Amino acid sequence: MLQDAYASVDTGEGGIDPAAVLVITDAKEDAKIKDFTKLQTVNISVTDGEKQIQTQGKITVRLLVDEEYRDYDNLRVFGYDSDGKLTDLNAERDGDYLVFSTYGLSDFFVVTPTDYTGWIIGVVVGAVVVLALAAGLVVMIVKKREA
Repeated sequence: MLQDAYASVDTGEGGIDPAAVLVITDAKEDAKIKDFTKLQTVNISVTDGEKQIQTQGKITVRLLVDEEYRDYDNLRVFGYDSDGKLTDLNAERDGDYLVFSTYGLSDFFVVTPTDYTGWIIGVVVGAVVVLALAAGLVVMIVKKREA
């Protein structure tokens, strides 16, 4: 198992060279994930100190959630599958960590479902105001014609 203060990677029986180094940086890509708000983006890789090492088989990743998001419910982790498509990795919460399995290391995105409630309320209130103004204008026109 490789680990640092931010994440750990366990390859199970396959193992990782003890000289390998876990490298964690900002995600290299800025993926758009429909109906989700990105909170945290990270790229995880393993190197031998100079070049990236490809891991083999199923990998378990334990990723520390940034402190400002630890009280969020419904956190999810998205990553790329073997076809290069973004997919929900079905992460489980373990205290301040999200734990998930994958077959490769790359960019990972911690997300939460987008809350459209504020936007919907704004649209409804705006529509009510427009209708009220239109009704007032109609009343003014009718009164003016009657006069």
